[in-house]
Amino acid sequence: NLGMTTIAALAAQVAVAGPAIEKVPCYEISTSLVGVDCFGQPAGLYGIAISPNGEYVCGFYEPCLQENRAFVYKKSTNQLQSLPLAPGFYRMSAADVNDNGIVVGEGDTTALGFRGWVYDLNTQQYTILHPPPGGAWSSASAINSSNVVCGVRSIGPGVNPRTAFMWTPGAG
Repeated sequence: NLGMTTIAALAAQVAVAGPAIEKVPCYEISTSLVGVDCFGQPAGLYGIAISPNGEYVCGFYEPCLQENRAFVYKKSTNQLQSLPLAPGFYRMSAADVNDNGIVVGEGDTTALGFRGWVYDLNTQQYTILHPPPGGAWSSASAINSSNVVCGVRSIGPGVNPRTAFMWTPGAG
């Protein structure tokens, strides 16, 4: 009977796979981040990146009936900080943060479209990463310990063509 053969074959595979399943490592939650209040419940938080030393977590959340907002959590103070919107922006998401407290991400502006940005938690200052002349948009996706940012940007009027870029505070 084909049905019995198939069941026997599956049972043999499960018996072989059984011990491997028992070796799956477990994890423990060390910190649970709770979003801002939204009609009596916490807003959804999306943790996207953690600094190499574990001091910062960044990402975005969905405030009540509003566009996404970037956040940073600082472990040593146990504080969740909503980043202020950069001038002209109505939506922002953080993509990475380094040990120096420099956050990068992307946001949407009412007049210019998507733009990458860099935010310094220490000075509370934004640097907006504009695309090259003729480009339509930019996005910052990562930052290293030397504050070098990488991302992607358009080099034409639409979505394509696009190119990766590296940006540094001194060289631009």
